[in-house]
Amino acid sequence: MIKNKFSFNLPWKAIIKYLSLAIIIVAIFYVAPFTNSSDRKPKFIAKSDILHDSLQIIDARYFDQQRISPLKMLRGALAEISRKIPPVLVEFEKNNQALIIRVGEEELAYKSIKIANLTALEDHLQEIIQFIKNNLVATDLENIKDVDYAAINGILTSLDPHSSLLTPQIYKDFTSDAKGAYAGVGMLIRARDGKIGVLTIIGDDSPSAKAGLKDGDLILQIDQYSTAGMKVEDAKNKLRGPKKSKVTLLVKREKVADPLKFELIRDNIKIASVSSYKFKKPNADIGYIKIGREVASSNEALKRHLTKLGVELSGFKGLILDLRNNPGGLLNQAIDISNSFLTSGVIVSIAGVDKKDISHYKAKPFGTTKDFPLLVLVNRFSASAAEIIAGALQKNHRAVIIGERTFGKGTVQSLVERFSDGSGLKLTISQYLTPGEESIQSVGIVPEINVIPNIVSTDFIKVLPSIRKSEKELTNSLELSSLNEPATSLLSLNYLDVNALEEKEEDFSAYSGRLDLKILKKDFLITAAINILRSLDGKDYNSVLDATKKYVTSENLKQAELIAKALKEENINWKTSAITKPVATKNPLVVEFSIEKQIEKPIEKQVEGEETFLTWNKPFPANTKGRLKFKVSNNSTQTLNKVIGVINPDSFLFGQRQILFGEILPQESKIAYIPFETKIFELARIGGLIVEFKSDNNPNLQIFENTIAFTGSKLPNISYSYNFQNKGQDASTKEIIASSGSKIEAKIVMVNNSDIDTGPISLVIKNGDIDFISLNLGRSEITNIKGREKIETSLSIELAGIPKDNTYDLLFSTLFKNYPILNVEQKIALDYDKGIASFINNPPIIKFTKEPLLQKDASFSLQASIKDDFGLKDIYVIHNNNKIFYSRLKDNAKSYPLSISIDLDSGNNEFFVIATDSQGVKSQRAVITFSPKK
Repeated sequence: MIKNKFSFNLPWKAIIKYLSLAIIIVAIFYVAPFTNSSDRKPKFIAKSDILHDSLQIIDARYFDQQRISPLKMLRGALAEISRKIPPVLVEFEKNNQALIIRVGEEELAYKSIKIANLTALEDHLQEIIQFIKNNLVATDLENIKDVDYAAINGILTSLDPHSSLLTPQIYKDFTSDAKGAYAGVGMLIRARDGKIGVLTIIGDDSPSAKAGLKDGDLILQIDQYSTAGMKVEDAKNKLRGPKKSKVTLLVKREKVADPLKFELIRDNIKIASVSSYKFKKPNADIGYIKIGREVASSNEALKRHLTKLGVELSGFKGLILDLRNNPGGLLNQAIDISNSFLTSGVIVSIAGVDKKDISHYKAKPFGTTKDFPLLVLVNRFSASAAEIIAGALQKNHRAVIIGERTFGKGTVQSLVERFSDGSGLKLTISQYLTPGEESIQSVGIVPEINVIPNIVSTDFIKVLPSIRKSEKELTNSLELSSLNEPATSLLSLNYLDVNALEEKEEDFSAYSGRLDLKILKKDFLITAAINILRSLDGKDYNSVLDATKKYVTSENLKQAELIAKALKEENINWKTSAITKPVATKNPLVVEFSIEKQIEKPIEKQVEGEETFLTWNKPFPANTKGRLKFKVSNNSTQTLNKVIGVINPDSFLFGQRQILFGEILPQESKIAYIPFETKIFELARIGGLIVEFKSDNNPNLQIFENTIAFTGSKLPNISYSYNFQNKGQDASTKEIIASSGSKIEAKIVMVNNSDIDTGPISLVIKNGDIDFISLNLGRSEITNIKGREKIETSLSIELAGIPKDNTYDLLFSTLFKNYPILNVEQKIALDYDKGIASFINNPPIIKFTKEPLLQKDASFSLQASIKDDFGLKDIYVIHNNNKIFYSRLKDNAKSYPLSISIDLDSGNNEFFVIATDSQGVKSQRAVITFSPKK
């Protein structure tokens, strides 16, 4: 156990005296142990108080003490520090407990590290964190506290995927969202076209709604501040403020010539997490309620919507409660919402640190609405609090559940501490059990009716359910601890989803309180639920279940005909044979595979609708159409029915694609294609391809394995030059003076030093000092820079006021739409009342000197040449999200030959090489190889 902090009862003068003496002693004698630099003089760095407090809280309150492994937590902390802070490299020896931490050229080494408890873990981590902080330079990270945050988050994620340390800004946003209320104008925003766009207006009575602001409006200015290049967080802070305070917006609206001005009075805003609609029919009204997530006001809002729908009226036939895509929220709201539909029974049980001590939350007879028929819709993205509601209504026989098995998050997190720096600790403190003390952790709520959408088009077919992504797939997910095995669905409903391939707009109903009626009325599950409820003879659970089963049985027959008809149009016979005997022949299916590349014909020879494909045996190029060709032959004496191949979900470009052949007669062969198109930007890679073939009368026909090679895109090589000058100043002037009131123009020249066109590029200034800088023109769009072409553009800013540090902070971003790996960000500081010289910016050039191949060995030799005209600062390599190499270069070396041997993981191995030059400009390149080793 970690000891509590000591408290002293001493006079203040004595305290100050002893503290001062202690600081002097530590400052004189502190030496980072085991470093290889004997003449280094470390500065005094206080121990991390939030690390100490976090470990104390984990020790006292984490709900599963058996998962607390100090050595694993140390590894997690160091891995996260290494991921977040480039100069830090951590090496754990695999066969023993030796540990080396490097920061640049400095090294801290432990020959053997043994950690018996959390006190020892803190001692080691405090020493390591102090060593890291002492050896970081000013340009390595903005906030030294980031080392603490990374360490604590690494500790927490080693316990489970939901515990975390929230940084001050994230904590502030998290608590506002959980409360479901804040003081502001009532809109959801995001960056758009270099400014701030309105995603949706929240509610009908918010200041934004009353003033007439609309979804899609573009905010040009908030009070006196231009939104050009403004960060979303900064805009959010500008829009929020004290209740009854005023904020003025300048807004550009589509099809309106001049900007519109809005003066808004801030008010308390409640996030509209509940929305509703009534499907009207004489004496058969059906209510529909969607809960997007559970915030502090959700149950109160639910009550209002139930009253609005008239659930107590005689003509009300039933309610559809939609919990699809609901990620969860507050436990107390889940309990209250469940109680709104229940008069008795257990809603949920909570098991904390002591698993024997289980708290049961039971429904109360008062405050419950009339006992009308209820159907609940769920899917794989329904999680946490949404699963509590679905489980409570299902287990108490209050509602029939329709949809997909839910996500399976059966743990409860709480904000257990807010630290003095504004950060907060979110910790898993308990697990919840549905009635009957069943855990849904990693299992989910299993619906009575499992609904499977079938998609049939020329380019995409899916008739089997996708492999479910759930809690179980998350790193360090908690294991199932249920007293009972999970149930199975009573029936499955397969339907032809004719809307699946449509491009759907984002659903903001959880914020706005408004539903898109066009989407609502096309939703198959909602239509099915309406038909079930309108067919009811009774109101109790069994009546609803019987009506549901009857509808599903009938609808399955109709949908089977629709699916078979759609597949027949694609020349696939998908009807089940009357006799489906198991196939006796060993290896009844012979599979032949090839890749074909589409060949473009000259325009004068091209026939409309004609496509020409040729077999392609080389690595497949980027920005090209192709198709996988599968020829299967029935090598048995029996007919194979409903033959299908399902591609492994981890297969690049093709994961979970389904290849349908339908009926194959004895000795018959059939061919099917999977069309695909590589993007203009692709990584060089070797991808594994695994296909599982099955049929009605043989669920394990064959497992087919192969690999596909892809050629990486050829990339443009862009150099930049920036010339800052006062507006109207002669371009030949080399320096400007940055002062309050200055209007400054950044003239930018970009040169394409390659033969590859760039495609669209966005140049953006982001404002680091929002109170002192106004971006008049903070974004410039470039359609394309052709090979060997030079273009010029400009951005402009206006300085207003003087920052406390006398430095105006800017961030220049160059964003490539076609080649995102070329994106560049560079910090620029304009010093008040000082001259600022122009400069040239050429990102480091990284070229792989060895293409990825199918790896027969257990290791891979990563080789690259790295060059930069201004000199390289540091280079590091990431392998499957783990940093494996770092080097800080001396004397502004202009080239570096990278060559390292790496042990491969099974399957895909992704490598990122990142290089930073002496000006802080970063480049990265990536390559993927494949290892079939088991």
